[in-house]
Amino acid sequence: MSQLSIIITCRDDDYGYNILHRLEKGIESNIRFLEKNNITFEYVIVDWCPFPGKKNLYQLDLFKKFKDKNIKHVIIDKSIIDQEKLNPNVFYEFFGKNAGIVNATGDYLLLTNCDIVLSSKLTKDIKQVIESKNKTNFYRPKFRWNMQFLDNDEVKVLREWDLPENSTMDREIVGAYSGDFVLVGRNIFIDKCQGYDEVFYGHRDFLKWQTGMDSEACWNLKNKGIKCIVFDSGYYHIDHSNVIPTSPHDIKLLDGHYRVDVTYDNKPDWGYKNYNKEIIQDNVIKFTA
Repeated sequence: MSQLSIIITCRDDDYGYNILHRLEKGIESNIRFLEKNNITFEYVIVDWCPFPGKKNLYQLDLFKKFKDKNIKHVIIDKSIIDQEKLNPNVFYEFFGKNAGIVNATGDYLLLTNCDIVLSSKLTKDIKQVIESKNKTNFYRPKFRWNMQFLDNDEVKVLREWDLPENSTMDREIVGAYSGDFVLVGRNIFIDKCQGYDEVFYGHRDFLKWQTGMDSEACWNLKNKGIKCIVFDSGYYHIDHSNVIPTSPHDIKLLDGHYRVDVTYDNKPDWGYKNYNKEIIQDNVIKFTA
């Protein structure tokens, strides 16, 4: 069992015009910091409803460089999207993360995105939490820096967000984008939070991308007695546009469903765990209806 499961979801839809490049740079950079700090990890990559004619992520050449790393691919087939009456063109980020969560094995979960790069200080903070074996809290960082890679090693910071001093709990939860980083004990997120809410009708919108579910999960943790701790450190977000060339609308349509003070109980089969599971190869599993 790994100390840490990093959960991300992605697909080859050219979101932001360079999604696969951001995926590669995010994984490559984070693995470097995790290994430097002797954190045992698994990367759980959920390939959400791959488009017809596109390769599954595990088939891409970029993963050849990671062949000796502990990377697990979870494929959610279009047949499930059809069964669940979802839109195959819409990227249901948090339903995908749920599938990653129920297939993770680490003591702690890092719920993040494919284009997030951990800072050196934040990685050390993660290690400290893991070594403390404290699973009574969940953790958020104080800073987010939007940046771009100038080359393989040099980066340029474009913008910075931070949580203000003496911030309210609301700001701690939603500030600096809670979908980018939540560190929490795996059992807490499964048993107490019950993953991201798959019941609320607004999360299943047939035309709009999911928004607000990340903060709702944090509210759910808080309202069930799990304290939010804010690290005095931050992470990098690889800058990109919101354009999705494969979308019929050519833009990322959003409709926020952020609900203050939400508490929910998820449906029993959240994370698609009751669907058919096929082992494609080592560390590659596919779920179908």
